[in-house]
Amino acid sequence: MRSTIDIDEKLLQEAQKITGAKTKKELVNLSLGELIKKKRKEKKRTSN
Repeated sequence: MRSTIDIDEKLLQEAQKITGAKTKKELVNLSLGELIKKKRKEKKRTSN
C-alpha cells in the first residue's frame, strides 16, 4: 500500500542509523512491527 506522510527527517535518520535499515520502507515496516509487539506485551501484562 502506498501512503504519503510527513515524517521528521531527523527521526528517520536516527532510526535508520540505530536499526541499520537500508530503506525508509524497511524502517517503517520494522518500526511498526516493533511497536505492535511492544503494545501486545503491554496489553497482555495488564490483562493478567
